[in-house]
Amino acid sequence: MNDKQIKSWLKELIENMVDNPESVIIKINKFEGNVLEIRIYIHLNDVKMIIGKRGKNIQALRTIIYAMMAKKNIRCYLSVEENII
Repeated sequence: MNDKQIKSWLKELIENMVDNPESVIIKINKFEGNVLEIRIYIHLNDVKMIIGKRGKNIQALRTIIYAMMAKKNIRCYLSVEENII
C-alpha cells in the first residue's frame, strides 16, 4: 500500500467508528530512514471511541498498521489528536 491508499483506508475506517466523520483528518509525514508518522485528528467527543475501553481500539489500529508497514520494512508511529476547527 502506498501513502494515499493507507490514508483513504484509515480515513474510511475511522469515519465509520465516530459520530462526527466530517471532522476526521489524517496526516502522514515521511522521515529519513524509513520512518512514517500518521496523525489522526478527530472531534473531541470522538476521542473515547477511537481510544476504546482500556485503549483496545487504538491498540488494534496500531497493530494492523504496524504489521502492514513492517512488511515494507517501515517503522511507523500512530497518534490520535483532537481536531481544533
